[in-house]
Amino acid sequence: MSSAAPPSFTANVNVIQIDTTAESSKIASVSLYVGRAEVTRVYNFSAATGVNKLVISGLPETLDNNTLRVEGRGKGLIQDVSVTFAEKFRPPTTSETLSKLISTKHEVENVIARSKKCLKGLETYFDTLDVSHVDASQLSAIVENFEAATAKYDSQLLKLQKDYQDTEDAIKAEKARLQKVGFRDQRLRKVANVGFFADKAGDFEIRLIYAVTSTTWVAFYDVRASTQSKDSTLQLIYKAAISQSTGEDWNDVPLTLETTTLSFDSSLPIIKQWKLSVHKRPVPNPSSRMPGGSIFKAASKEKKSKEELEEESDNDMGFGLYDDEAIGHSYAQVISKGNLNATFVIPGLITVPTESTNLTFTIQNLDLQSKLSWIAIPKHDTKSRLTAKITNNSEYPLIPGKANVFVDETFISSIGFPGVSPNETFDCPLGIDPSIRIVYHARDAKAAKSGFYTKSSNITYSQRITIHNSKPAAISELTIIDQIPVSEDSQVAVTLKSPRLALPNSLPGEAKTTPSSVVEAGVTASWYDSNNSGDIAALGKDGKLKWVCALASQKKLNLLLQWEVSFPAQTVVLGLND
Repeated sequence: MSSAAPPSFTANVNVIQIDTTAESSKIASVSLYVGRAEVTRVYNFSAATGVNKLVISGLPETLDNNTLRVEGRGKGLIQDVSVTFAEKFRPPTTSETLSKLISTKHEVENVIARSKKCLKGLETYFDTLDVSHVDASQLSAIVENFEAATAKYDSQLLKLQKDYQDTEDAIKAEKARLQKVGFRDQRLRKVANVGFFADKAGDFEIRLIYAVTSTTWVAFYDVRASTQSKDSTLQLIYKAAISQSTGEDWNDVPLTLETTTLSFDSSLPIIKQWKLSVHKRPVPNPSSRMPGGSIFKAASKEKKSKEELEEESDNDMGFGLYDDEAIGHSYAQVISKGNLNATFVIPGLITVPTESTNLTFTIQNLDLQSKLSWIAIPKHDTKSRLTAKITNNSEYPLIPGKANVFVDETFISSIGFPGVSPNETFDCPLGIDPSIRIVYHARDAKAAKSGFYTKSSNITYSQRITIHNSKPAAISELTIIDQIPVSEDSQVAVTLKSPRLALPNSLPGEAKTTPSSVVEAGVTASWYDSNNSGDIAALGKDGKLKWVCALASQKKLNLLLQWEVSFPAQTVVLGLND
């Protein structure tokens, strides 16, 4: 909004009151971030020639004043913008209608009291009658007159009590109405004051663009996998759950979801100086050895001081700090994309009332490239975990959230879902598969001795593992992880007998591939890289190995892990039976 000539300031300011909740105001768009939203609201108004002041009330209390900006259309100039708070709402306490109702209530109360008094008088009179003084011919008439009189007052009391209750209800309704007179949600207390100069009188339009808190959206997913399908795809339903309690309703608005995480501190952390110090033994207090003093007490104090100093020394060193034909759906369109940032446009116009919680929209239904595999560590748990190696071959970045996992149309688990960029591959745990049954048999041990002059003990351990695939389909990749002990003493030697695997440092030249051994058709053994470090030279040093197996439907497989421990006779070796 611009002006051909500078405004001429005058003392006469035309004040224009605009209520955000009125029909003259409408939200043009909402961009929703995690924990924040940017709202664009349009106002239409008529302004006089010269200086005008727009007083725009009913803005949300969570509005960030520093984000407010004003744009407009028409021949005029925006001069200044400020934000204030409106006074708190104080509803009227009375009205003419309420006064009349209260007066009517008192009148009905008085009539009820008189009717009850009359009824009580009749009852008292009837109780005082003495039949010895009443002619028998008049007794019937007296009883009939008493019944007619009491029935009259009973009927009158019933009507009066109904009138009284109706009046009470009317009073409550009037008080409720008074509470709503001029009522505004207390969260809509901010007021924008906009100085505006108009070249000439006419109709204008301005836009207020501002950020609000008390609103957010979170991503969640439905992961649907099939163990029986030959197709190497996995269905991922990408959803958004929206919540907002700003006080203003978002009625029929274009809504975009932003995956950008707003950053308010981009500075690097400060690296403090890392100091080393030598512990100095504290000098004993001579007074502790004087007559009457306690040497035990002094020793106790010395010990405590030493422990405290050791703790302080550990802290300085950095030690001791640290010990998961159907109805179609509308899907969002991605209009900008990056590594982990994108803008999703929800199709159509969306209504999100204030106090909405977890209002759900589907962003997209994705078919992603995946490979299913099973993994188990039967030494600790014979259950088999199903995992999927998924490639995000879509144009959508997947932001961290929660996921419901369905395998073969059955709900399996709820897991945490990582942030994934387009074309990135990640591992997704899907849950436990009870149809893969594993038995970890009791370990066998055979001891022997060798050597003529220097006796040595040799113990051969055998560990059998039985696997049964009870699924109606074959599995192409089942990983079984186990371990052999690792010696920390030169007198104790551990040798892997089965499967036969060479250590990378025993191979000629520099090892470039992971040593492996074909156990039988469809079963390959190799060292296990538990840290996924890719350091081939370090494989086997922790004693961990794995079998990768292919197993047909309803078939069983037996694996054998065998190793020998050698040590001098009469030597006690700890940890053999762990």
